[in-house]
Amino acid sequence: LLDLVISGKVSKVIITYKDRLSRVGFDLFKYLFSKYHIEIIVMSELTDKKTDQQEIFEEIISLLNAFSMRMYSSRRKKIKEALEDKEVNKDG
Repeated sequence: LLDLVISGKVSKVIITYKDRLSRVGFDLFKYLFSKYHIEIIVMSELTDKKTDQQEIFEEIISLLNAFSMRMYSSRRKKIKEALEDKEVNKDG
């Protein structure tokens, strides 16, 4: 999408919700796209007006979710490695 925006092949980007474009940093994309005169239309904002506090809260929740999933994935990998090491030491 960024390549299409930079090359001028896009005039509008229409998304259902902000997080469909980016979990975090939506404002950065909005700023970048505006530099290339690209309009971002968020369909949910047309019908669901949120306060700044609601948007910040949702952004924080999204960040926490992404962070916790990364931690879970890392922990799961370490447990799997520990189990594999235990099997190797048991057989060896």
